Amino acid sequence: MINNKKELKLRILHTLLVILGNVILAFGVAVFLVPYNIVSGGIASIALIFQGAFGWNINVSLIVITWAFYILGAVLLGKKFAVQTIIATIVYPLAFSLFLSLQQQTPILHLDVTNSVNLLLASIFGGSLTGIGVAITFLGGGSTGGVDIIALILQKYFNFKCSIVSFIVDAVTILCGFFTYNDLSLALIGIICAALAAMFVDKIFLGTGNFYIAYIISPKWKEINEFILAKLERGTTLVDSIGGYSGEDKKMIQVSFSANEYVILQEAISSIDSKAFMSIIKAHEVKGEGFNPYIKHKKNRLLKTQKEDEDYGNKEREN
Repeated sequence: MINNKKELKLRILHTLLVILGNVILAFGVAVFLVPYNIVSGGIASIALIFQGAFGWNINVSLIVITWAFYILGAVLLGKKFAVQTIIATIVYPLAFSLFLSLQQQTPILHLDVTNSVNLLLASIFGGSLTGIGVAITFLGGGSTGGVDIIALILQKYFNFKCSIVSFIVDAVTILCGFFTYNDLSLALIGIICAALAAMFVDKIFLGTGNFYIAYIISPKWKEINEFILAKLERGTTLVDSIGGYSGEDKKMIQVSFSANEYVILQEAISSIDSKAFMSIIKAHEVKGEGFNPYIKHKKNRLLKTQKEDEDYGNKEREN
């Protein structure tokens, strides 16, 4: 009963964090970026481009794009993605519409859009709040969805590296914004904004990496291992170990996982065994099934040179 209550409290806390993160994200975009046509990547920037190019209502565009991406992700990425992203899909468009309406009626920020310094201030605050909102959403175990869905789909089905695809999508979005509004200073400011957002996500959400490795020791290792395999859908390695103080034989679980699964794993282990020992380290990179694919080179210069040297040596010995 205690574990159930604790689990319920954690779920409520994480849900509130996801909601708070999306509200902060919507506030930063609606108040600091969209009113000044700052395109920095993301769904709001795409909607802003449609508004500038075709005169479409930005609220309607944002809602349609958000749900279109969500449905696409739910179909191609599965139930797990749908659950992690549903709160953001509902909360973000509503909060965005509210803040944009308030900004239009009673502007919170008065800036001269012809002044690049003032636009830079808007991008700094907008980018910072965007990064903070995304990071808080991650801390709650949620996902912001959006254009990242494209990267996740290409990674799953074509083994494209997620970070590279995200960079390309953001770069293309900013480039389209430049052609739409024909303003180089806005494009450069958008790049600064995107960089600030990424920096805040990295700093708040435990550093710069997207992957982590956990080492878990618990007498309930079977239950924990089963959760990781069945619910988290990650492979594990079981390592025989001996307690340095107790001298007892133990099982240690090693598992690699992504940033979005960080809170989910901690919550599950706390629910199964609140006294379990868990050490988490940041991974520079994780490759293999479910993570980044291996980069295959058509020609490996080093191996080719070594092979040539071996062939030459064999010929010399034969002579």
